[in-house]
Amino acid sequence: MKPILSLLCALLAAGCQLIGTTDDTAADSLRLGTGTLSFPDTALVESTDRAVFERLHRRWEASGPDDYTFVYEPICFCLERGPFTVTVEDGMLARIEPDAPDYRRLTLDSLYARVADAYAQNAALVRFQYKPGQELLAGFYIDYNEQMADEEFGARVTQLVLSAP
Repeated sequence: MKPILSLLCALLAAGCQLIGTTDDTAADSLRLGTGTLSFPDTALVESTDRAVFERLHRRWEASGPDDYTFVYEPICFCLERGPFTVTVEDGMLARIEPDAPDYRRLTLDSLYARVADAYAQNAALVRFQYKPGQELLAGFYIDYNEQMADEEFGARVTQLVLSAP
């Protein structure tokens, strides 16, 4: 009985490993569909791992939508706190409500670019959140220099509405 139980446990463990394995190079596309995605804090994964972010970024660049609306809130010591509703059409910012200065006129592409730039600049801290399953960037916080005050910046995406292609 013991050898059979050991064999059964080994097979189950091997099966779990196979099921849980993902090949990042083969899965470089998003399958988002259309509709509204919300990003509740309880459904997010937080990470500082650059490789994980780069995987998310590759997927977004490869197949992120050209037409969408999203809501984001800046995380900073700043006047314009949001939330901002941003509409992107044909990959370009079409409108933002309420109106905001240029440095708050961000698309999802520019949010990904901010995080990528922080890694390139070797920021002291780069922390991001993403929604598993969709593998979408849902927020980030960047502290470029721990010795400076108020240069930190972050954003939190609370909703994404995808238009039909």
